[in-house]
Amino acid sequence: MPRSRIRIREEALDNARRQSTLLARTIAAAINSEDSEYLVSSQVLGGRHLRKWLEEVDALATESSTLEIAVGVAGVTGAGKTSLLSALLGFKDILPSNNAEAATATICKVSYNHSDDPALLYRAEVVFRSRDDVRAELDQFFQDIKDRDELINTAENAGDDESEEAAAARAKSIQDFNDNIEEAADRIRAVWGYTLGQVEKMSTNDLLNNTDPVARILSSTQELADSDQLRFSRTVKPYLDSTYTKMAITTRGAPRKMAIWPLIDHVDMFLKSDILKGGVVLVDLPGLSDISESRASIARRYYEKLAITVIVAPSVRAADERTALNLMTDNQELSMRMDGKFDSRSFCVVLSKIDDIDWSAAAMNEGRQAAIQQIQSLKRDLKNCASKRQAFVKQIRSLKLSKRKTGELIKKREMETQIRQYSKAKKACWRRGREGTKKLKELMGETAYLSIGARNAHLKSRIRDYLQHRHELFVQRTATPCNHDPAEIRVFPVSTKAYWSLDENDTSESVIGFPMAAYTGIPALARWIRDMTIPRRERHSNDECKTNKVRLSEDKVEQILDPTYEKLVKKLQHFSSKLHKQVTECDPLKRKSEALEHCIRHCSERVAAWKFKDLEKKESWMKVSHQTFLAILRRKGGPFLSGKSKGQRCRYNWMEDLAMVFKTQIAGQWMKEMHSNIPNLEQPARQQIDAIWEPTMRCLCDILEKQFPNQKEYLCKQSPTLSAIREELKTMIGNALVDLSTMSAQVHPEFTQHLRRKWEPAFKKAVEEKGGRGSLARRHKILCDHANEKGRSMYKEAIYDMEKQLKANMDKFPDTLQQAWSHGLERLRTQISLIIGNILEAENQEGADYQRAKTCKVILQEQVRGQRLQWVAVWGTTQEDVEMGEDSEDGMDDIPSTYKHAHDKDGDIWSDDEDDDDEDEDEDEKFDGDEIFDEMDWESLKTGTQ
Repeated sequence: MPRSRIRIREEALDNARRQSTLLARTIAAAINSEDSEYLVSSQVLGGRHLRKWLEEVDALATESSTLEIAVGVAGVTGAGKTSLLSALLGFKDILPSNNAEAATATICKVSYNHSDDPALLYRAEVVFRSRDDVRAELDQFFQDIKDRDELINTAENAGDDESEEAAAARAKSIQDFNDNIEEAADRIRAVWGYTLGQVEKMSTNDLLNNTDPVARILSSTQELADSDQLRFSRTVKPYLDSTYTKMAITTRGAPRKMAIWPLIDHVDMFLKSDILKGGVVLVDLPGLSDISESRASIARRYYEKLAITVIVAPSVRAADERTALNLMTDNQELSMRMDGKFDSRSFCVVLSKIDDIDWSAAAMNEGRQAAIQQIQSLKRDLKNCASKRQAFVKQIRSLKLSKRKTGELIKKREMETQIRQYSKAKKACWRRGREGTKKLKELMGETAYLSIGARNAHLKSRIRDYLQHRHELFVQRTATPCNHDPAEIRVFPVSTKAYWSLDENDTSESVIGFPMAAYTGIPALARWIRDMTIPRRERHSNDECKTNKVRLSEDKVEQILDPTYEKLVKKLQHFSSKLHKQVTECDPLKRKSEALEHCIRHCSERVAAWKFKDLEKKESWMKVSHQTFLAILRRKGGPFLSGKSKGQRCRYNWMEDLAMVFKTQIAGQWMKEMHSNIPNLEQPARQQIDAIWEPTMRCLCDILEKQFPNQKEYLCKQSPTLSAIREELKTMIGNALVDLSTMSAQVHPEFTQHLRRKWEPAFKKAVEEKGGRGSLARRHKILCDHANEKGRSMYKEAIYDMEKQLKANMDKFPDTLQQAWSHGLERLRTQISLIIGNILEAENQEGADYQRAKTCKVILQEQVRGQRLQWVAVWGTTQEDVEMGEDSEDGMDDIPSTYKHAHDKDGDIWSDDEDDDDEDEDEDEKFDGDEIFDEMDWESLKTGTQ
């Protein structure tokens, strides 16, 4: 659907929701009046169904506000993703940025604010972690301390015959534990204020005792709201980053100053931002490989719900293209593929901070040497003009002073002539300087523009090549090839700094190289997000539109129509059986037998590799230490993050590793069946519903025309209303097929959990194995034996459970279809009842009861008519969709015909308010343009051409 159509539709629905609420109040007031009992029972007024309609209005409002199309934005610390989110939202600094903890501390979800209360213009809900979650993290912290201390004691008691390799491995393990302990201790100190030395002598119960203020806020929700953006941003900041704040909790009667981000599960923020309309939700997420172990589960929970994933990498570091994609684990990437979310419609890469230019590299560009030389020439010319102008200013002031002192008329005239000549020359210098400054800005801007564009093209090519390489590896591991082309995935270079500098309300200097906002990449990314969410937004808006077209009605239906309804039901049920059969034929586990045999062959091999740091490289010197091995065992196979090593962390997750052995074999077939074949059933299903519906409607109309021959014209006008019911049915069937496809995302993660449960006895036995020399080998042997003995049965049972869950989802489909038919039939009956009621009212207008009901109905109609006129008036003032100027994906495809820097808000160095006769002109004023170009490395440009 074109952008303008979906936007108009969503604005219409939003307006309809507001106006229908006002209309509902009017009708509710009538129902609750003195004549309420009579109104409800009156057939003319249809009062009983007015209440039903009011309930439907409430249900629609609730359904609309709960729609969520989650767009996750992930990036490493310093990538600028928080600044990017603020730019997309259109609120500068609404989210805290430039904070080392902001990327790893709190997950923030931003949704549209449906409240019209000015006091709730900016709103947030802070959801604190559960007590059990925090307790589990603290238990693990104290267990790590215990394991480290045992390792230290072992080192102290080691004999002289210990090998250097064993001693080095132990030292590395101690360092790994210390890294994890210190990381957790930092969070504890931020909340409780205890140092590592103090907390080592404590326990989990000491920290979470019921008298501690922290215990009071766990498992709770706190609401924040304000009418002012700046105040709101300051209020919400401590909940999103590591800022310390004084909480409204006390210790011994005094306010407690603490950082609360370690206690927060997530923050829900609500803003009136255009990008959030239609149910779009932006989620600020860290990369799973860039966060602490304690936060990984929270982040993973959100990743599974994302409709679109945006990966942010700084352009200055993206030359190593793996920086962007390494935010995701291999298992997460595989899950995204199986969920149909690793394609050009659901995934993109953003290169941030493209305004960070290497001017020395720009100066070395052979194609820009002529421009560089011209820049140098202009710089010299500007300085020369400024020098001459200052000389003329001094001469003019000297002559003016001499003129005032002399009394000779002839000399005064000579001096006036000289003053005019010098003023003319000074103005010529000023004009030349102004033109030179303008040209210098254009050349510098053009140089920056082209340099940024060249780098963007290079980085995009590198990232797409890397995506292609990963895709080829995936195809090699997958038994069934897939049609996804990674070259189609969009890469957006952006500059939030340049975007905000071009805002008319911003006071910062414009960033050179960006003539207008469209070239910053922000509008292009925002448009892509809106475009990629159109199918989901369209489906939801279609559903609402079809529902809202069904009118108020009567229950009573003529008995003569029942046989026609029964025929309709039989036809729909027959179609249900056919459609269900087509759905069940879309089996993503067709190759399960081959996949099972592959798993059996490789299970023992994968388990044997668990003693190595890199499962793909089994060199002996890359083995994990026995304490790291033990830590993974205690975590039931992971996930576990080892300490930092050369700035990176090793991530272990044995259960994901075993699950991937199977998933890679069925991923291609899974994607084909669940995300191609099943959704493709929708269009034929829509056509079949049309083929069933139309003859039935003609039959119903024929029967009614025979019963009421004088109402043929009226009956013809009811066709659009009956068609609306058919369209609603088609939308419900389409939603049911989409739900089948999306529910598959809940199936394959359970495969990993099943394996984890089956491995728990082996992990427990390995942990209980006595430590000491050779303990790693003994524990590893327990795992290898378990794999050899139970490998086949574990995989077989896990596959059976997956198949069972898929079948359960498929088996729900007939019930969903039956609910749709029942819903449609009820709608049809009530609509026909309304038609019959209106006909009877027109043909039978006698009796006191009728006149009383008619009077009440006219009064209510007048009230409703006023509301409807207001509805139309409000919609008539709605702004039409205005298409923005075409955004360039790179922002650098073509040089603008007129570079805008000469006319930006900074103005010219040479002021237009030049006054030749200004007595107070500052002789020390500079006009060489240096102050404008301070942010550029001018020396690098000069040295680059030498």
